[in-house]
Order: sequence, then structure tokens, then C-alpha cells
Amino acid sequence: MKNTFNKNSETTLFIGIETSGDNNIPEGMELKEISGGKYAKFIHKGTVKNLISTYHYIWGVWFPNSSFQLDDRDDLECYTEKFLGAEDEESQIEIYFPIQ
Repeated sequence: MKNTFNKNSETTLFIGIETSGDNNIPEGMELKEISGGKYAKFIHKGTVKNLISTYHYIWGVWFPNSSFQLDDRDDLECYTEKFLGAEDEESQIEIYFPIQ
């Protein structure tokens, strides 16, 4: 798997919330299980508009200079109570990349 990220990179999107997995999934929704394993965690602080800068750092600096390889599992953006809104400079978004 090649560790590249650019404006032509493709992605799929799945928006979800944590559940107990009790199979009482509302109509129109589906259950998606996130695989366990090791993840590299990054925290983006700032507006959503500047989120691309964090991804450029991850792909352009961190991955090439680390000894880790991207694993073939889902990566995640996690919007917790620390996310204060798209325009808030104090907002935080947790980003998780699966690594080997």
C-alpha cells in the first residue's frame, strides 16, 4: 500500500456514533464494526478549513519519517466534545490511522 495523500486522493465516508452493538439499528442505518489493532493518533487543533494542513503533515512528514506502515483497515476522524464547531480555532479533531 502506497503512503500518499494529495488533492486527487479518493476516500469513502461513513458517519457514525458508538453503539453497544445490540442489533437495534434504526431503519436507514447500518452497523459498521471498527477493527482493533494499533493506530497512530493525531490531534488537529483549529478550524475545519485548516484540517488539510494536518493531513499534509501526517502524509508528508510523519509517515515518511516514521518506521510505521499504513495497515489496510479503516482510518477515523473522531469529533468529540472537544470539537467546538467548524470555525472555532480551539476545536479539536482526533485522527486515527491504522499502522502495522
